[in-house]
Amino acid sequence: DPWSLPLTAPRRDIWAWGVRNPWRLWIDGKTDRLWLVDDGDITHEEVDVIAPQGGVHLGWPWREGAAGHPRSVCQKVTPQRGDCTDPAYYCKHGAAQGEVDGGCQSMGGGLAVDDSRWPRAERGRYFFGDCSNGGIWSLDLSATRDGVVPRSRRAFAGVRGMIVDMDVAADGGMYVGVLELPPATSRIVRIAPRKLAWRKPR
Repeated sequence: DPWSLPLTAPRRDIWAWGVRNPWRLWIDGKTDRLWLVDDGDITHEEVDVIAPQGGVHLGWPWREGAAGHPRSVCQKVTPQRGDCTDPAYYCKHGAAQGEVDGGCQSMGGGLAVDDSRWPRAERGRYFFGDCSNGGIWSLDLSATRDGVVPRSRRAFAGVRGMIVDMDVAADGGMYVGVLELPPATSRIVRIAPRKLAWRKPR
């Protein structure tokens, strides 16, 4: 019972608390912030952004997205660290509701594409996929790259299968790991502007 434990200063070797099921990490080379996709349980999926110094509680199991107990609940288990830190972005399972996007089922890892060879409309956006429905969306980064612009989600692509990883290679292409069952049909999908045509390595 965590409520019966005595309150002490947080251990310095714990960098972040309150994650449920982190599914891929990405470190922004421009800011050294860690971007974490955390799969939800009942209602929401979320993207968390953690500064290099860490020391934050992301809310689980008391909060999912920005829903649940008050943010102050985290002070009960991580004293001297303040309230729970809300995600940079979250979306609902099922239909959108109010200002909250819908259609997410099991979000998978993402990253920002900064390659100057990409169209300006797509460059500098954070891309993420969904393991359950094969959707790929993108979000505008905030000016300081510590979050995203509200209501900026845009549909980008879709694949058949479960998106399990994403990366950008030196050739400028976005490579998406897609798992299917049976596994023999799993594959890597390359997405890139037309001018970045793929050439088979020699």
